[in-house]
Amino acid sequence: MGSQDLQDWQLTIMARIAYLAPVFSPAVGGGVAYVSILARELPTRGACARFTIITERHPGAPVKEASADGSLEILRIFPFRAGRSTRGFASYLAYALQNAQFLRLLRVLPAKGVLFVHGSFFNNPTLLSVALRSIRKARPGLRLVLDLRDPKFPGSVVKKAASFDATISCSKNISERLSGVSNVWEIPVMIEGRFFTQAEQKAALEKYGLHGKLFIFNGSGFNKGKGSDVLIRLAREIRASGRDVGLVVAGKRRFWNADLQDAHQEGWLMPLGIIPSIDVRLLASLAWLDANLSTVDSFPRHSLEALASGARVLLPQGVPEFADVCPEHVVTQEEGGALAARAIAIAEGAIGACRYPWEKHLPDVVIAQYMALIDSLI
Repeated sequence: MGSQDLQDWQLTIMARIAYLAPVFSPAVGGGVAYVSILARELPTRGACARFTIITERHPGAPVKEASADGSLEILRIFPFRAGRSTRGFASYLAYALQNAQFLRLLRVLPAKGVLFVHGSFFNNPTLLSVALRSIRKARPGLRLVLDLRDPKFPGSVVKKAASFDATISCSKNISERLSGVSNVWEIPVMIEGRFFTQAEQKAALEKYGLHGKLFIFNGSGFNKGKGSDVLIRLAREIRASGRDVGLVVAGKRRFWNADLQDAHQEGWLMPLGIIPSIDVRLLASLAWLDANLSTVDSFPRHSLEALASGARVLLPQGVPEFADVCPEHVVTQEEGGALAARAIAIAEGAIGACRYPWEKHLPDVVIAQYMALIDSLI
């Protein structure tokens, strides 16, 4: 290794990475899982000396937290769930406070390294762009990366991307909206994928009272954007075919209607609430069918993890990567009997397994792409 190579390598090791995240642990969900993997893997593989997560406060969690070895730092400084319309006027006041705090970010950012900014911060009017301009002037050694993970981001974000040193797209449907933006890196969603032992599966069935039962599984909670209204009608159609199949749903309840209430009272809809992520993957692997009918995901982590666990899957529409490889598994606009017939064919093997190459989403593969991005910037 030459002297210049050594200097470049040392600079990378000494640099810090910060991630501006809308939510983090103890919250749950795909976004939390994603940032957690980055925070674990990048310091471990020598991409940075410290990974700092800057996020919202959370009830019961400390404002500042650090790992024993100093490689991870969590700063919970923004108001909890700021700007959520369901939380009333106080939430909008919290959102105003969050924007004021953007202007103070400079105090907690490293002098050199990389700052990743989750694209959802630009979904609403914000002072973050103003703050980032000040940060760029005061921290010339800090590179800015916009991380886009929502395919329905506002069109104004495309113009904002020009002020970043690089932009990450996690899927083709996002990349298609970034034509004309320079230095776009299409880096796929990461998953913790693996097959489970029979002992693990048996324990999961017993834990949730599902031993000996056929069930459709959905790990996205109750949410109209995630297709809960269509899913309950689909499950009822399948049951009308004479199959005694239940519906098991893990996750938050953000939507509920009369169809869901009727199924719950009839005893074949089982809401589990929030459960450990490993249990979500276990139940997907055990399901008669794992069904994801979301219309809002760029590249759904749950479906990828279900595929990695060997599940039979009904996949959401609007994801080109799925449509290119296994279109027969992708939901279309059909409803009722036609969709039910296809779901049954997938679950019972008349339609073969989806052969999507989920291995390219594992950390060993994906983290190397993040490291290449970081090396290109520092």
